[in-house]
Amino acid sequence: CFTAAFTPTPLTKAECEAQKSELGIKNCHYEQDYWAGAVKQCGGVGNMPTGSDLTKIAQAIYKGNPSINSSGYTYNLTYESGTATSLGLPEPIFFVWSGEEYSKITAYYRYFNPTYTRYYYKASRLSSDTQALCLGD
Repeated sequence: CFTAAFTPTPLTKAECEAQKSELGIKNCHYEQDYWAGAVKQCGGVGNMPTGSDLTKIAQAIYKGNPSINSSGYTYNLTYESGTATSLGLPEPIFFVWSGEEYSKITAYYRYFNPTYTRYYYKASRLSSDTQALCLGD
């Protein structure tokens, strides 16, 4: 179960550095860090979705006969209108942070589009368009 989606408030490098150990963050970005802000708003990395959790969301909001190509795109999908909005996510194209950090400048996220979805690692932590969800009861 997830909380409603939200746009995180970014942390500065100083705010991130001061809280990183308690939040489970390994590295802090040198500018406004939206991923670290999402981590803070969720109460730590452990309260954010994993890649597997984001795959479950994808399975819930698409129908079809999915295929995965060599680049990791899952395609041949049809988006079920209204399913993302039930989670507070925008339609039809949106991005959702995971709790998985790649480096001080990038973190993992899933891209959702009307016909395909993909889990990426090159999301800039400066991205203000990426939504966040927290794990809930």
